[in-house]
Amino acid sequence: MMLVAFYLTVLSRLFTGATSSPFPGDAAPRRPFYIGGVFPKFNDPAYDLLPATVQTAIDHVNNMTGLLDGYELRLRWEWTNGGAARALQLLNTFVYTEPHVVMTWGPALSSEALVLNEVAAQYNLVQVGLANSPALGQGHKYPLTLRIWEEENEVNPARVALMKRLNWSRCGMIFEESTFRQHFEDLAELLRQSNITVAAMEVVHDVTQSQEQIRSLQRHDVRVIFIGFYAGAAKRLFCQIYHLGLWGPKYVWIVPGWYPAGWWLTVTRENHGCTAEQLDEMLIYHLFVSGVQVIDKLDDIDYHGLKPQDDPTQRQYLKWLRMKSLLDNNWATLGYAYDALFVIALTFNASIADLAEMTPPRRLDDDVYEDEEISKIFRRNAETIDVYGVTDHLVISQDGARVFTEYVYIEQSQENGSYAKVARFNTANSTVSLLDGRTLLWSGKGPPVDGITEIEEPITISLVNRLVSYVLSAFGSLLSLYFVTINIRYRNQRAIKLSSPMLNNFIVCGCLLLYAAVFLFGLDRSTMNDDVIVGLCFVETALICVGISLAFGALFLKTYRIHLIWTNSMKHAKRMEIPDSKLMAGVAAMVIVDVICILLWILLDRTTVQKFYLESKLDETNPELELYIVPVYRECLSDNQIVFTMAIYSVKGLVMLGGIFLAWEMRRITVAELNDSHFIALSVYVVALTMAITIPTLYVIKENRELYFGVRSVAIVLANTTVLCLVFVPKITLFFKTKDGELKLHFGNKDQSTGSNLPAASTLNHGPGQGSRLMQTLVKRHRTLFELVSKLKALEAIQVKALRSKTSNGKQSHEIGPTGL
Repeated sequence: MMLVAFYLTVLSRLFTGATSSPFPGDAAPRRPFYIGGVFPKFNDPAYDLLPATVQTAIDHVNNMTGLLDGYELRLRWEWTNGGAARALQLLNTFVYTEPHVVMTWGPALSSEALVLNEVAAQYNLVQVGLANSPALGQGHKYPLTLRIWEEENEVNPARVALMKRLNWSRCGMIFEESTFRQHFEDLAELLRQSNITVAAMEVVHDVTQSQEQIRSLQRHDVRVIFIGFYAGAAKRLFCQIYHLGLWGPKYVWIVPGWYPAGWWLTVTRENHGCTAEQLDEMLIYHLFVSGVQVIDKLDDIDYHGLKPQDDPTQRQYLKWLRMKSLLDNNWATLGYAYDALFVIALTFNASIADLAEMTPPRRLDDDVYEDEEISKIFRRNAETIDVYGVTDHLVISQDGARVFTEYVYIEQSQENGSYAKVARFNTANSTVSLLDGRTLLWSGKGPPVDGITEIEEPITISLVNRLVSYVLSAFGSLLSLYFVTINIRYRNQRAIKLSSPMLNNFIVCGCLLLYAAVFLFGLDRSTMNDDVIVGLCFVETALICVGISLAFGALFLKTYRIHLIWTNSMKHAKRMEIPDSKLMAGVAAMVIVDVICILLWILLDRTTVQKFYLESKLDETNPELELYIVPVYRECLSDNQIVFTMAIYSVKGLVMLGGIFLAWEMRRITVAELNDSHFIALSVYVVALTMAITIPTLYVIKENRELYFGVRSVAIVLANTTVLCLVFVPKITLFFKTKDGELKLHFGNKDQSTGSNLPAASTLNHGPGQGSRLMQTLVKRHRTLFELVSKLKALEAIQVKALRSKTSNGKQSHEIGPTGL
């Protein structure tokens, strides 16, 4: 009841214009001087009580011995209704109407201060207010502005630490252009420096027309959103957000730390477009980071040795003010208003002696508008403020801002529209820790995620797939080594020597290189750096190109030699000899072409490693986290890759086409026992068919890395092994079958008919060292014999015909003669 009576007294003095102090002991008359009060007008108790709070502080000042002795501080004030234009009008009243003011309390809102304080400085008026926009720190524009509330930027490190504590790495912002731009630009820069992505930064000029900015937040899929509006504008904004659906358990709103508790509960559908119940559902568990300070112990209040709490009446008021500030930031505004007035009083008190030393001497009640030196004295003495007030330790820095203290509270709306302090940020170690017995509450199982999180997962070939390919390649390599061992050991034996062992060795070497490429395909590249991967890419290319040239180039040239021998021997009866050395030179030429192409590719093109992302999949183990696994594989790409690839494909394609043509031409040629040309033709068919099927298939299934690796590996193993078996198995079988004894060869055209009782081929017993030249001689003599037999039969047929004709003519003359007689 005493407190109610006290406030009634204060309010009565405010509105009746009484200037005498309600406290006893104020008998001696004192020189009155005035400060201006620039107060906003909002429909909440805290702002409504600002004038009464400031007047109460003035009464306490006037009642204290040792503070402004000989002077009486008085207040001229008015509401501005939150408008900068009205604040300027009020400043004009202070300056041009009596009584003049020598300093101003306020403004309390940054939107007013950014306009009024710049103009007030032109009249040498110092402003001590609660506005805390970072833009007010521009000394050239606001040289006489003192900020009692901690600058808004001072809580930005706490916001960043909160983001890290909750594992949020991306966020969005939406704020009002006029007041909050500088603060949010500074916050965005600090977030970026901390590797936190600001996915969307939306500026609103008219809060009633902010739908497009809200939709932009939706398009960017931001979940953690910072708000920069005064509470009244925030109500309109959140009603629009509610109707656009940007709310729910997935979203977290972080509002300014000076919003009063339950600020959204006064919303009405008529004034704002939605109901308080709708916003209450939407804003449950939203956060704010508050730099609001409240002293721990009332006895610690000390204004440069002055303790207003020593007076019982004042102590009761300060106790009430402290308790209200602890309960709600809305009421904490009153504590800052009280301390701001004491800063003004202490500045005046420290300036009395300095003013007296001026020439001529000055007093506090002198007009300051034309005397810049007085305002400088006020400003200089304000920088000496170092006190403990209702808002704890209060120090004014040289730039006019309040020096930030060591802790910041993080509060959350949890129930019934009230805020609860749940955590504290320690500026010394930049950490956020939960308060004892407190926890952050969420609608889901835990904190909402900051958006869809995509986790790159390098694609690796499964162990089973890799083992199967490796085992097959190893088997093929062992088979190749076995064949080449037989080929080298028995290279001078008849059955082996007839099949050109040196070219067969080339085939084996080429197959071994291709088998080796399979092992490289399966290497895990997820931990390799780009340079190593580029090197592996060129090694793979070299193994495949050189392997094909050695294996299938040798196979192609063997087919070509048989084709030439057959064509010249059978059709032109011309002996022709092609030594292995010429064929080996042809294979070497193919390899040289490959090496030149690869070297030009390395030297002339820029090859880099690029990531390829496949379709992401939600991690079903914890869907609320919205973790999407993105399979990714790395592959070498170069600027002119298509040119070099097509060059290599063209060379290999021509070899394959030539091989297919020769195989078709040689389809009727048989070599009994060895049947060499037939198996070579089959090998060419197998290789060509495998490449024709595999290459297009690999482009289609490229993203299925398991299948891609399997198809490529199986194709190489299948083609290699088939060629090896077709080339070597008949020779080795023949070798062990004949035991290198007498070897009978039957060489001919399986569709050719002799036309007589002569055999279709001749039989030859040959000794060692004769080789293919003996076969050519055999073919030539067989053809000559066949031609002679044919000519002999033709002559015989002519003689028989002539004899028959002669006999027939003789009989006819004998019969006609007698009749003519």
